[in-house]
Amino acid sequence: MRLFTILLSIFVLLSCDCYRSYQGVVVDFETGIPLDSVRVYSAPNKKYLINMTSSSGTYQGQLLIGWRCTKPKYLLFTKEGYHDTLAVDSGELKMFKQEN
Repeated sequence: MRLFTILLSIFVLLSCDCYRSYQGVVVDFETGIPLDSVRVYSAPNKKYLINMTSSSGTYQGQLLIGWRCTKPKYLLFTKEGYHDTLAVDSGELKMFKQEN
């Protein structure tokens, strides 16, 4: 019975999901002006669009990151005319314009 309890406990711990909140603001590197309509993806491969920045450049939400709650989550930010930017979690992000 004790072995069953231990195995059940391990299964429950491994099957739990963890959510991580994220929030921040995206600005132009040169001007510091907030950027709207920046696409925010949960992975570097642009597979899962999770959010877009508002007119004030802000974004926020929650990500399901699985059972490893301490693992950092990477966010990919894209906007036409700017270089794609990969960041860990959230905060202020400065995007660089692409050179023509």
